[in-house]
Amino acid sequence: MGRLETYGKLAPFTIDELVEAANSVLRDNPRLQVAKRTVRYYIAEGIVPPPTGAPKYARYPFESLLRIVGARSLLDQGVPLERSREMLDRLLKERGSQAVSQVEEWLTRQENPPPPAMFAEASAPLHLPPSPRLSSPPQIDPRRSGSRESAVRRIELSEGLVLEADASRSTKEALIEALAKIQKILGLSPHTT
Repeated sequence: MGRLETYGKLAPFTIDELVEAANSVLRDNPRLQVAKRTVRYYIAEGIVPPPTGAPKYARYPFESLLRIVGARSLLDQGVPLERSREMLDRLLKERGSQAVSQVEEWLTRQENPPPPAMFAEASAPLHLPPSPRLSSPPQIDPRRSGSRESAVRRIELSEGLVLEADASRSTKEALIEALAKIQKILGLSPHTT
């Protein structure tokens, strides 16, 4: 029995239990750990369905744990969150009970492998240069607007050229999005790299 399956019997979860279960499953990769606000963000983004019950008594089904672990695993592999949502929706719709074994497989993959074969048709190959040097740690940028300050990761692309990305996003995800925007600005097709 896989790590995820053991939690199936414990559902439904409170938000604290859900976070604890997700972090227990993700314990081998501490940077994938989640907090309550991650769960709330994933609900807002449609990754995780809203809980059932009144706020004080809200309960999350096993599917919520499966979606959180799946999304975090895919994010670690460089799959953007929006694409992760689509993949998880499709996986749960088409594979049902086999979804657990697929998410377990994603969980055991090495960092940055290609996306799972069943989703390959929607994933164009992307060739990135070697990883840029990261400034560390993520910093609060007081210039960012809004009432809440955001942690940003500064990625030094070359001398005097720095990309700032939300620290909650993976480096690869930020670089892929930046590459697509730059190609659009320059009028290049996405495969002209």
